[in-house]
Amino acid sequence: MALALGIVCGVIIGSIFVIFIGSEPVVEFARSIPPVMAFPLFLVAFNYEESAYIWSIVFGCFPIMILAVSRGVSGISTEKLELLTVYRVRALVRWFTMSMEILPSVFLGARLTLTLALVIAVVTEMVFSPRSGWALGALARDSEIDFDTPTFYACVLIIGAFGFIANVALRKVEQRLDVQTVVRGNISGQ
Repeated sequence: MALALGIVCGVIIGSIFVIFIGSEPVVEFARSIPPVMAFPLFLVAFNYEESAYIWSIVFGCFPIMILAVSRGVSGISTEKLELLTVYRVRALVRWFTMSMEILPSVFLGARLTLTLALVIAVVTEMVFSPRSGWALGALARDSEIDFDTPTFYACVLIIGAFGFIANVALRKVEQRLDVQTVVRGNISGQ
């Protein structure tokens, strides 16, 4: 949810310079609020259901995606887009060119968001144990309190392995799309 909402809002914010300049301090302010502090508000808003955990993750990750994408959009070469307009290139091709220009920013935001989402989920589970399900954060906290060292380190390894594998998978997708080469090729006119 944070990825999708962040991409849409980031494109809108980054496309209009006045909105970009005006909203950046607000987004930076929201980014600095720890999601664990906002979690009790989400518990009340979502009637103490599991969706409060989801929205605390979205709350923490959403500003990161907005910043990454809006900065990518604001950094698009206006000369290139003007050339495409002057030569009456179809809107679909112009949109595709703009998408390829911001794709590295989207992948950067996605990798940062993925890591942050994992941290927020685990810390939220450590502080506020879910009523149902098997939460690694709560298991890690309980094993730490009980001096159950093997279980604690197993939780650490599982969480670390999940984060590592997810980041490697995102890198593979990025390499498969060859985002950096395509963008560099577009910039140099190749």
